[in-house]
Amino acid sequence: MPVSSGYLLYLLVAALVVLFWRHVRGLSFDALLARAAREHQHVHRVLAKHPQGGTWRAYQDWMRTQA
Repeated sequence: MPVSSGYLLYLLVAALVVLFWRHVRGLSFDALLARAAREHQHVHRVLAKHPQGGTWRAYQDWMRTQA
C-alpha cells in the first residue's frame, strides 16, 4: 500500500516539532527572548559592516567571525 502524502506531511511536522523542542528545552520564555535579541543584534552588526552584501558563503564567514 503506498504511503499518502498526508502521512509524510505529519511525519515532517513531527520531526520539526522535535527539532525545535530539542533546541529550546530548558529555557524560559524570557531566556528565549533574550537569546533572540542577541542573535538579532548580531545579524544587524554583520549587515552594518557589509551593507553591499555578498555570497552566501561570505555571509556565513562574516556571521562566524563577527562576535
